[in-house]
This record gives sequence, C-alpha cells and structure tokens, in this order.
Amino acid sequence: MFSALAGGAFLVVTGSIGWSVSRMHGFFEGGRWAGGPIWTQIVLGLGFLLLGVYWSRHLAEPDSPSARTPPARIVKNVGSGKTLRAAQQQERSNQPSQSVRGNS
Repeated sequence: MFSALAGGAFLVVTGSIGWSVSRMHGFFEGGRWAGGPIWTQIVLGLGFLLLGVYWSRHLAEPDSPSARTPPARIVKNVGSGKTLRAAQQQERSNQPSQSVRGNS
C-alpha cells in the first residue's frame, strides 16, 4: 500500500514538472528534463495512487482478511507432558508402599 502511494506520488510530481524517469538508473541519475508535462508518467502515477487508496481503504475495513484476528487455538492434551500410562506408573511409584514386616 505504502509503495503504491509513494511511487504514484513520485510519478505524478516528476511527470507534472517534466522530469523523465524512463532512463533512470539509481534514484537521481539518468533523469532527463522534457519540454513539458509527461502525460504517461502522470497517468501511471495516478493509477498507482488510486491503487494505493483502494488498498488503504480495503485494509482499514474491519471485515477485511488482514484485520481479522485469527481464531484462538485450542491446544489439547497439554499437562505434564506424559502419556496416560507414564502418569499411572508415576502415581503408583509415588504411593507409599506397604512394607512387609518380617518376624525376626
């Protein structure tokens, strides 16, 4: 969106003052002055500006896909990180064992 707006504004301004950007290499190198406005640059710049305005309005809508918050994920089976069998075995090992007293 920002690139379309910035590029469109750049093309409209340079086209309206007569600075040709068709042979540019680099940002300010290779540009040539023309005798008047360059209508192809102005039309292309207006197209980019309209595209940028469309995108900015579309992205600002609350129902747009980019504005929606993703649904909360439900993570299942999260606990101690053990399987049911490992948890049962740990419970058995944690229970106090009954010691057998021998008659000595």
